[in-house]
Amino acid sequence: MSRLKQHRGFSLIELMVTIAIIGLMLVLGLPYFGKASQTAKERRVKQQFVQDFTWARGAAGAADKKSLDATLASGTPTVTMTINADCTWTTNIAAGVVSAPHSMTATDLGNLANFGSAGCVASNGLAALPQTITFSPQGTVNQVGTLTMTGASGQAFQLQILYSGSIIQTHAASGVES
Repeated sequence: MSRLKQHRGFSLIELMVTIAIIGLMLVLGLPYFGKASQTAKERRVKQQFVQDFTWARGAAGAADKKSLDATLASGTPTVTMTINADCTWTTNIAAGVVSAPHSMTATDLGNLANFGSAGCVASNGLAALPQTITFSPQGTVNQVGTLTMTGASGQAFQLQILYSGSIIQTHAASGVES
């Protein structure tokens, strides 16, 4: 008695159907992943703003400018943050001394996310952008209001700036903390 060996594996048709299904899943999923990636980058810019704002508040409370920059003279630091309509900002630790690690230039912003034409909008007490916020040594600020950062993906982030120097982060559409 002779038995034929059975070949195991995929037929050409099964392989082609599998590849077609994978291709269809990729075509349908890529736009979602692209938008999710853009939204994540925009969220990163918002988080960076909150970190830099918090840093500036703490820096203003420093008792000595030397704790900020060893080349500066002693005294109470004057810390300001200028927020621009294109969602960039500049943090100054003294007159004319920019803290580059705590600022967002147009180049840095372009490398991270696209805020398109919507950009940043001030409301509820904050005057039109650009707006300069001054931090007191106690950490309070001279300007309060709402800053809305809207990215090219349509995601909007609201940041409420309080006199205490605190920021409340809410989602623009739902009012839920983000």
